[in-house]
Amino acid sequence: MNEKLKMIIEHYGIESQVRQTMKECAELIQALNEYLRVKGDLPEYKAVLDIAEEIADVQIMLEQMKIYFGIEKMTAEIIEKKINRTLERMKKESETIAEKIGGYYE
Repeated sequence: MNEKLKMIIEHYGIESQVRQTMKECAELIQALNEYLRVKGDLPEYKAVLDIAEEIADVQIMLEQMKIYFGIEKMTAEIIEKKINRTLERMKKESETIAEKIGGYYE
């Protein structure tokens, strides 16, 4: 996949691909907003399909950015740290809630 993405970057150029990344991120934001707007209504499935489509577009563009800037490994390490930090924060929040309700929290 990396070779295919490199070919795309070389063909369109980095400026074009950076702009496309921004566009795809904006489209994902719109799709997520639409999901919240229609949540509970019949066309919700369409909103979910749109989200899947936009996530795929964003992921493709992000992969290109990681390749171009040479930050694939760095990004993976940062993601791992951020996930662990969030899990630690969740643990502390759970402990705080348990203390507030007298030690009972499941």
